[in-house]
Amino acid sequence: MSNRMIHTGKRKSVGVFLAAAVILTCYFAQTIDCYRLKKTERREERKYADTTNGFQEGTIVFGREFEKGSGLDSQVTDGTKKSSSNTYEEDEAAYQGDFAGWMSPTQVASPKDSSWMSMSPSLQCGLGRMKFRAVEPGASQFAVEQGNAPPMPLSQVPSTCGYNMQRNSHALEMLVPYDGCNMIQEGGSYVLPMRWQGIPLSLWCSKPASPPAAPTAAPPASKTTPPPFPCSSDASIP
Repeated sequence: MSNRMIHTGKRKSVGVFLAAAVILTCYFAQTIDCYRLKKTERREERKYADTTNGFQEGTIVFGREFEKGSGLDSQVTDGTKKSSSNTYEEDEAAYQGDFAGWMSPTQVASPKDSSWMSMSPSLQCGLGRMKFRAVEPGASQFAVEQGNAPPMPLSQVPSTCGYNMQRNSHALEMLVPYDGCNMIQEGGSYVLPMRWQGIPLSLWCSKPASPPAAPTAAPPASKTTPPPFPCSSDASIP
């Protein structure tokens, strides 16, 4: 009887030990994953230090279909539209900029709005590329618009498009060159139409101002050599 109790106690101890080992393994795996992402981000930031130094806040227009030729002001202030791929519908009030680089509805019309804002999305615009970042699991649900073709998940974007993406289950950081795939030039801006959970959104970066042309130096004045003084012949003595 006592031997059976001893064996039962040992089995329980082993079970508790294994459960604790599994929990610790999962915890350390997530910690290592986050550490790797941060390390990669630091390496990428150093790699692109020459361009990121000149980054400025961009604009994220969320919940509206991008229409070429409408311009950013029209995208932000036009009337209500409904996404063609799900039942999300915007509030009738127009979008207003709460702060630089962010456009949000004046009222929360859907739980998806809070899910979107919980990702703390941000957009920065550099000289040759835009930098988009989002956190939380929803960051893995982005896709790029392709015109008449179905949206392409970011995981399927070919390397030839020039996108530089770092992502895991907790965060997404994406660098997209202005000459990359599916980038659109709209007036004075570069626009990347995207989808998040089927909801349309677009990333807007103003074109960087061209540096002023260096003044051209006036050509040096050519030195003119005065003509030689004319020699007069001596007058003959009569």
